Amino acid sequence: MLDPYQVLYLAYDPTTALAESVLRSRPFAAESGMRLIPYAAVHGRSLSVVRPRRDLTLVSLVDEADLAAVCQDSTLLEDERNYPQARRWASEIRAQASDAMGLIWQSRRNRPRLALVLFHDRFDDGKPLESDPDGGIGDLGSATGAAEANRLLAPLRAEITFPRRS
Repeated sequence: MLDPYQVLYLAYDPTTALAESVLRSRPFAAESGMRLIPYAAVHGRSLSVVRPRRDLTLVSLVDEADLAAVCQDSTLLEDERNYPQARRWASEIRAQASDAMGLIWQSRRNRPRLALVLFHDRFDDGKPLESDPDGGIGDLGSATGAAEANRLLAPLRAEITFPRRS
């Protein structure tokens, strides 16, 4: 495996965090015009609120000038089929920017909001974040959790669907 390291994907707002997590490769249904998220995609998952314990040094890939600085253009981030290439490029950025703790870019699933990834091995104590126990959605697979997630995802025409009971 090329440059194996643990990562954590984050966003600055809950809708973007959900969108980045559950809307990948989810087309709009022709009948309803909605993006339907199967219950299995959220079962056992939660949405947490976290804060950095220190200032973060991130490589920005937000605009064309940022991408050009690393010899890329928006194609790297736009096409889902480029994920393996983007992962290899992140490894190259990590190699050349040894102080970088992660990357930040514009979310494809909730523009113009930002998404980011942190590299676990770039934190001496391995704990770059602290959790806010009062924030987030505890269980996205529960009726209450799914209702809150659906409220957040509604402007993006997406919803969690529960299995039909027979």
